[in-house]
Amino acid sequence: MFFIFITNTVLNPGMTLFNPFWFLRKFKQWKVQKTPAEESNKIQSEVNSMFELPAFNLSYKYASLIKNMLVCSFYASAMPIAIVIQFVALALQYWADKISLLRTTALPVAMGKEISDAMIEQLEYFAFFFAIGQLIFIRTLQNTQGDLAYPTSSNVLVYVMIVISLVNMIFPMEVLNKILFKIKNDVTENTNFKQARIREFSTDYDVENPITRTKALKKYFALVDAAK
Repeated sequence: MFFIFITNTVLNPGMTLFNPFWFLRKFKQWKVQKTPAEESNKIQSEVNSMFELPAFNLSYKYASLIKNMLVCSFYASAMPIAIVIQFVALALQYWADKISLLRTTALPVAMGKEISDAMIEQLEYFAFFFAIGQLIFIRTLQNTQGDLAYPTSSNVLVYVMIVISLVNMIFPMEVLNKILFKIKNDVTENTNFKQARIREFSTDYDVENPITRTKALKKYFALVDAAK
């Protein structure tokens, strides 16, 4: 399993930065550019799709991130070095995705905050996966002689952790957070436009229009910075 974690740490960022399909696209673009217009059998729509940047699949990135972290939390009790490896993998993947987003892919489709809120909710499963993994490995992990590695370990704390993690998963944490912490109210009829624009409306016509998108995004980020 150690080598799987290492391979995953190197392979995922490497495939993001050195995607073979990106190089194939570049080769096709070079081939089209070298072919005289009167000899080309490509129609305009084919050429357009060939030169368009591929989409940055944000939902896939989220799914891959959650999957890797859940696997890490499951094996962490048996192989603590997995936490360090996963931390390095997250850092490498962050920079690989950042370079890909800025250089080799098109801007992702605006999805709103719902997808990020849903992914944050998935963090509640990590403690449960860690507890289940610890229970399984305490009962099954063997040493080199074939004996149980933890024959006298008590499972009481593990069961307590499972119960607490289940409560954390089932109980609506948003309600508890509002009780324990001071959280700003949602947008109301008394909220001015600038506040509502920053907190609720991440996109508008100018942002979605390819012609005005760059200018509109700069204006939006300037508005966010001014509100800090």
